Amino acid sequence: CDPVNWVKTLKRIETMDIDFVVPGHGEVCGRRQIAEFREFIEQCIGLVRDAIKKGLSAEQAAGTISFENMAPGAGKVIAVHPGSAMQRRNVLRIYEALSKKG
Repeated sequence: CDPVNWVKTLKRIETMDIDFVVPGHGEVCGRRQIAEFREFIEQCIGLVRDAIKKGLSAEQAAGTISFENMAPGAGKVIAVHPGSAMQRRNVLRIYEALSKKG
């Protein structure tokens, strides 16, 4: 998934006249939860963007950035980024996407 385009897609969903969203993962939700998830993805992108600006390599960013305690998912039974391997892949994916976009 391209996280930057994901944000654009979530913004489009937020404008739709709908009551419920059935995501590929997670619980059925409404537009408010879509907005919360978009904000979460934007925060994740921001953290990786800051790491790039600081000159961190992809590996350094993946070793230092954590999304685990960020909403949504923080404090829930199923975390948004369960486990260090998934966490690392997500940081690397965002880093790669931002690097391609300049």
